[in-house]
Amino acid sequence: AFSFSVRRLIKYLSLGQPDSRFGNPIARLKKTLLVAIAQSKILREPFAGFMHAFIFWGFLVLLTAVLESIGEGIVAGFSFRFLGSLYAPLAFLQDLFCGLVIVSVLVAFYRRYVLRPKRLELAGHSSMDATFILMMIFFIMLSMLGQNATRLVMEGSTSPGGRFLSSAFMPLFASMSHESQQVWFELFWWVHIGIVFLFMNYLPYSKHLHVLTSIPNVYFSGSKPRGALKPINLEAENVEKFGASDVQDLTWKQLLDGYTCTECGRCTAACPANTTGKILSPRKIIMDIRQRLEEKAPLVLAGVKEVSGAEGQKSPLEKTLVH
Repeated sequence: AFSFSVRRLIKYLSLGQPDSRFGNPIARLKKTLLVAIAQSKILREPFAGFMHAFIFWGFLVLLTAVLESIGEGIVAGFSFRFLGSLYAPLAFLQDLFCGLVIVSVLVAFYRRYVLRPKRLELAGHSSMDATFILMMIFFIMLSMLGQNATRLVMEGSTSPGGRFLSSAFMPLFASMSHESQQVWFELFWWVHIGIVFLFMNYLPYSKHLHVLTSIPNVYFSGSKPRGALKPINLEAENVEKFGASDVQDLTWKQLLDGYTCTECGRCTAACPANTTGKILSPRKIIMDIRQRLEEKAPLVLAGVKEVSGAEGQKSPLEKTLVH
């Protein structure tokens, strides 16, 4: 199901105009490591930045835990213990980032629903989407701790072996029978892997798709100086129109920007026009690009020639571009 969704997204992006983004691979890789992996831009705002960074870094580290769980589901007793002396540090990092992610998710809930920054005030689906994603991340972490704790108890482990956080939950299961411990272990395993697969297949239809698209999006970002504009030859005789009137006039990279937006509102909060009270919202432009592509791409791929908004009305993107 996930591969089907990825294939669908690639087809949608292919409707965009060509844009060469493969030059200067060393510079692009360096920028990717600095911005996407090290989260340098996000950390400019320390409170929200570290919260987001811990969730992202935890996502990278805990991929190893997910792979271990998948292996365990295929081969009973599978583990990365074959790594030898490296396994204990890996287990420690998994527990460490599991704890950091749990704290970060709770902080995210507090920030979104108690502090309520103005730029995060989104109604309807966007707000529910953020809540659903945070809840899935939270229960993925809890079920992983429960899975590790019950496994340690069943193994009769007297040493956490790096799992300092998981071992803290061992007393909850120590007095149970082996059969009960096995039931709890399997329950935690199924909840963990079930939510992981749900999360993975929900992402392509969520604003949190940026979890997957942010790294390639940073890699393919422009290498020109900030603010540099691409000149338009207004005297070109073979050009039928200038600029963009709909999504098919945008490049594939601009369409990818739409799928990478997390709707955090930092662009709109920093926009000089918006801060003066004007209605211009960079965030809305990007959101409209994504919405319009989702609306139009299936029809274009199906061979429909003329595609406009519902019942002949202009789409939100068309209205924004015209305005």
